[in-house]
Amino acid sequence: MDDEIVSKRKKSVIILPAFVLLIILGAYLGYQHFSSNTDDSTIADTTSTDSINDDREFIEAVIPIVDSTEQYVIVSSPDDLSVAIDNSAGKGVKQIYNGRRINIAVTGVDSRLGTNTRHADANHIISLLIDSGKVELFAIPRDTYVDCGYDDSTGLNKLTVLRAGAGRERYLCELARIARLDKIHYWVEFGFSQAMGLIELLGYSNPKATLRVLRSRKGLGGDDYQRVYNQSQFIRQSILRHFAKLDGQLGALLIRAGLALVETNLSFDVVNDLYKQMKDKGFPHSASDIKVFVRPPVPIDYKVYDFTDEETIAELRNKIDRFYRYNEANADSNDRNFVVNPLRVLQKAIASAAADTARNPQASINKLQTYFDQRSWYQIDDLDERTRVRNEMAEILIAAYHKRKKTDEANKIRNIIEIENKLLKNKQISDKYEESDNSPTR
Repeated sequence: MDDEIVSKRKKSVIILPAFVLLIILGAYLGYQHFSSNTDDSTIADTTSTDSINDDREFIEAVIPIVDSTEQYVIVSSPDDLSVAIDNSAGKGVKQIYNGRRINIAVTGVDSRLGTNTRHADANHIISLLIDSGKVELFAIPRDTYVDCGYDDSTGLNKLTVLRAGAGRERYLCELARIARLDKIHYWVEFGFSQAMGLIELLGYSNPKATLRVLRSRKGLGGDDYQRVYNQSQFIRQSILRHFAKLDGQLGALLIRAGLALVETNLSFDVVNDLYKQMKDKGFPHSASDIKVFVRPPVPIDYKVYDFTDEETIAELRNKIDRFYRYNEANADSNDRNFVVNPLRVLQKAIASAAADTARNPQASINKLQTYFDQRSWYQIDDLDERTRVRNEMAEILIAAYHKRKKTDEANKIRNIIEIENKLLKNKQISDKYEESDNSPTR
């Protein structure tokens, strides 16, 4: 092994990242079941930026981290060198180690209401530089070329198809390869309904509009490259905005709520412990502690929007609506308004499952489990109706699992409901105090 490379390594032990909740909370971006009503906000064509630092960051996002003329892999730990090199291509690989690095894949899967499809619609890697207390975000377009084993004429050799056809393990390997990282240590996956819950948990008053903006491919220009950049910027801004909230009892509740919304190999203890480690490093010192990179690198001008401002999101949504009105024939399906009544769909499924509970509990489970796993009730706008549907679904599943003597499965469902109820109660208390603070003095 090259002595020069060896001399650059630092002895270290991988330490798991601790603020993954915000990674989970910000990542996805694929809601389809929304109404066609537009906001009354003023339409604006101008874009807003976070700061001069953001302008510098989006320029840096299209510049390779190191010399792009060389093949290389960024290694997360000296102990991981055995998995850092892909010799199948028959080319030399220059190994680069920049300190302790933890890579977390965040994948938004294209799982429609009630289905189990797993196309990778949003692909991001949050890479934590533990020693420096900094973060690098890698945004990867879903149509990035990957050899899925199809004839190239089919147009199916792309990353989004790989997740659905080859499974998570192969997908994660390819994701790391495209980003020029040695491995993925942790993963987070979620679909449309779960994304609604995550965005709502972040405090957005209109999750539907937010997700529509983040998922738009054509309405804001730049096709999928600008889209994935927007998504990673949303993650970046969410981390900067909410990182400090993960302290104390409320922080623990937020972490548990975030984890309960997604499918992941992360645990509460891992997330909580690593949040403290990043905090001990002083993260974030400034907005420049998080950078965004698009991979494979494409040298275009990326627009930087302020996604923390809901007025900006409303303006962008109006811009997308206007684009769709004038380009209806060519508009991408992600930009279109789908009129679906999730309440009606879920009520029908619940009624059918309830009829099977006594005689055929497994049939009840089969009819409702996918909807429950998707947290489908978040597609219902009315909070009272949403809570009722969720509780009815949970009661049927818990009863069915008990009849099948699957106590652990019943307890999992019960725990998810308890966490949501605690979060809702905390929000109601918070809203009450906020109203009291804003009330006029008598």
